[in-house]
Amino acid sequence: MRPALEAAVAVARAGEAADPPVRAPAALRKVVGFARLNQVALATIRRTVDRDDAFRSRVADEVDEAKVGRASWLWLARPDRWDEELEAMAGEAADADDAGEEARSAQAATRLQRALDAAERAVRRAEEARRRAEQDASTARQALTTERDARAVAEERVRSLQAEQRILADERSAAVRALKDAEAAHGSTRAERTSLRARLREMEGEVARLGHLVTEQGARRPLEPIPAPAAARPEPPPIDVRVVARSVREAASAAAALSDALRQASAELDPPAGASSDVRAVDPTPPVRTRAGRSGRPRRRPSSLPAAMFEEAPEAAEHLVRLPGAVVLVDGYNVSMAAWPTLPIEDQRARLVAALAELHARTGVDPLVVFDGVVAGPGPTGSAPRSVRVRFTDDGVEADDVVMALVDEFPPDQPVVVASSDQRVRDGARRRGANLLTAPQMLAVMSRRRTGGSAPTPRR
Repeated sequence: MRPALEAAVAVARAGEAADPPVRAPAALRKVVGFARLNQVALATIRRTVDRDDAFRSRVADEVDEAKVGRASWLWLARPDRWDEELEAMAGEAADADDAGEEARSAQAATRLQRALDAAERAVRRAEEARRRAEQDASTARQALTTERDARAVAEERVRSLQAEQRILADERSAAVRALKDAEAAHGSTRAERTSLRARLREMEGEVARLGHLVTEQGARRPLEPIPAPAAARPEPPPIDVRVVARSVREAASAAAALSDALRQASAELDPPAGASSDVRAVDPTPPVRTRAGRSGRPRRRPSSLPAAMFEEAPEAAEHLVRLPGAVVLVDGYNVSMAAWPTLPIEDQRARLVAALAELHARTGVDPLVVFDGVVAGPGPTGSAPRSVRVRFTDDGVEADDVVMALVDEFPPDQPVVVASSDQRVRDGARRRGANLLTAPQMLAVMSRRRTGGSAPTPRR
């Protein structure tokens, strides 16, 4: 019906604009100027057309049935039995609307059923995910319980090993004291034996002199026998220093094995987190298990120390740096930080290089010091002494790895000493057959100068 109403407005507008104008019904004049026809305007137009037959006939003459549709034309032209035909068309339209509504309802029901099926599948997936999450949580709880039990066992093992370490330390101290007492007793016995032998030679010489004198005087009477000297105190049974030294070395080996076991237990108790924090670095080079490596070169063996000299003693450091042809590999910042932790990095490097140059001049050892290039800053302001070789690592390379790798660059028969307190460096150097010095030992041996002067003091 809307096309008929719009056609009526168009005819009214055309009449008003004609010359002379054809006046539209008064009720339509209020809506002729509307740009858009709302429901109120449409209702006004409908009432006006229904009541004004002349205007309706005028509109019917102006419209085309093909343009406004059969229903709108019937309502405007109103031929015989137009109302019956219009009612029949309205019924057919209502039936069509009902059929469309049913189709739309069926489509909506189909969409709702699909949505319901999807929701049920989502519920099943969520339920399955919940069951898997519960299983994972149960597995995690069991793993946590097992880890706690293992940690408790490891802690008990650590306590046991610590107690054993204390016992071994006491035994070692006792062995050291016994060795020193034995050395003192042995020295006293040797001195007393030397004194008695000298006294005996003096008495034998006196007897020979008196016998010669009697012969010259022609004496016929026998000489009075010279009273024998008082019986010397019986010598104590000799002490086998080698047996005592061997016992001390065995005690030291046991203590070292115990220390390795404690480090392993500590690593088990403190595994690295996903990220990292203090991630314990591992030497990527496997330990040597044969007498010769893959290249066939003989395996390096650490230089032996004199009897009754312990590896951690300052005398051991002095002995090692004086070995013929010895080279000492220094973990630069590990040693400098132990001596001058409050100084700038550049000053630490300068002091360490100067101390190594003096050590070379005093002992003839060949020093090679390695610094981390990442924290090297601008590098040394001047050139290092020719007696000291200085290396800076590349970006991303640690000095620890360089120091350990350098051990294998020297001939197996050349003494190599690694100076570092870093346990990873010490373990890697020990596996490669090098001798070891701690940072305090290195500082102590560098401070033994022939001339006076202040010595670097390690911070504890």
